Amino acid sequence: MKPLVNLLLLTAFSAAAQTEPIRTLTLNELSVLPLPVSRTRVTTVTFPGPIDAIDAANVSADARVPTGFQLSYQPGNAFFSVRAVVPGASGNVNVVWKKKPYVLLLIETNTPLLSVLLREPVAPETLLASRQKTTPLQLVGLLQTARAYPVLRTQHPDAVRGVKVAQPGQVSDLGACEIHVAEVFRFEEQDALVFHLLLKNKTAQEFRYEPASLAVRVGGRLFPQAISDASGIVPPLGEAPAYFVIVGTPEGGRNELSLKNEFHITLRPVTPAAAPSSSRP
Repeated sequence: MKPLVNLLLLTAFSAAAQTEPIRTLTLNELSVLPLPVSRTRVTTVTFPGPIDAIDAANVSADARVPTGFQLSYQPGNAFFSVRAVVPGASGNVNVVWKKKPYVLLLIETNTPLLSVLLREPVAPETLLASRQKTTPLQLVGLLQTARAYPVLRTQHPDAVRGVKVAQPGQVSDLGACEIHVAEVFRFEEQDALVFHLLLKNKTAQEFRYEPASLAVRVGGRLFPQAISDASGIVPPLGEAPAYFVIVGTPEGGRNELSLKNEFHITLRPVTPAAAPSSSRP
């Protein structure tokens, strides 16, 4: 994993730790898990079952050994605890569980995670079945709920109970057009995010784009849409709204995306002669 991506991921985790010091995450042997650790607090990492083995760099279980981090672990346990020793320290802990290695990147910070509960990856067939549960009709329902959220919150609060909303105000500048993230809605049960965008055309010519190309980038990952509600046209020097939904990850798992993330919206412009297609069912 590139250092910049590591930094972006760590920044996101540290920001979340300020208000969410206890996190539940799904294990993935193909990605690095950033782990912000403090010198004044202890961070405990818990696996779903007994750990097979631990190897580490710049980490020691002996307090007398000069190192960046101190580790506390008893063989056979499903958890270990770690604390930073010196400011600015970095290192890593590789944990083998069920014969698979998982990499944790340790960074000393003032905003640590205090407890990380790791859950077992879901079997591919289970992921596929879960993904198939979100039908086109349900996706349309998510869009409609997001669009009507102000009214539903006031007149039918039970209909939006549990829906989390943020107004990040982030802007993705494409040169000819700016994409403003007006609102983001998270539906926890469906592991879905609905994005409400405001597209602003900075030119005196009509700006056209492909609605089906709307996607969001978070850190180093791109999440394509599952459905969108967008015209594909922004009038000259004008504005136009757009909505789109992402569900899970491209691989079929849960994205667990927090509304506190930095969202970068992407789309594909088309020539004025090309007619944009709709991704609505």
